Amino acid sequence: MEMRFVDNEPDPIFPTVLCMLDATECPIQKIGSRAIQNMFSSAAKGGQKIKYTMLTRRSDGFLVFLSWGLGGVLDLDHAKQSVFSKQLLPGEEVLADKGYLGLNCAITPFCGQWYSLTTGQMVHNSLINRKRQIVEHTFSRIKAFHCFDTPWRLALHLHPVVFSVVTRLVCWDLQFRPLNTGL
Repeated sequence: MEMRFVDNEPDPIFPTVLCMLDATECPIQKIGSRAIQNMFSSAAKGGQKIKYTMLTRRSDGFLVFLSWGLGGVLDLDHAKQSVFSKQLLPGEEVLADKGYLGLNCAITPFCGQWYSLTTGQMVHNSLINRKRQIVEHTFSRIKAFHCFDTPWRLALHLHPVVFSVVTRLVCWDLQFRPLNTGL
């Protein structure tokens, strides 16, 4: 799913930001040899997973880009391998969480314990987290289908197809029941 991500008006706080970037993992059944299992192994959450990277419009959570990969790949590496950054024009950026530190086109929170950050850094982090909640709400709509809660037992090549169908249903739903951004 690829398209030009455009919002009607720029964000007053982050005017160069077009969309929100995040990833989620879905469990799958153990597959194949040990080498194949290691490719799908998630260090963060354990078990075999498929990882999906999503971009949502910052205004309404509408999904504008979806890509999938192996669960054993870091969010940052998956985003670098993805084609979405090539679709951004010079100066355009995305809001992302700390998993994307080092991605050139992403505005991310500062790392560190709250007591080691300056007041300006804490305000920056707070603003990013408040703005990014829309992508988390979109994920919750996708996961409300509950077909990704338990390990996937069907043919593995069908998982991205079903995930894509669910995301399209969520986008359709967002047109009729918009997210309450609270911003």
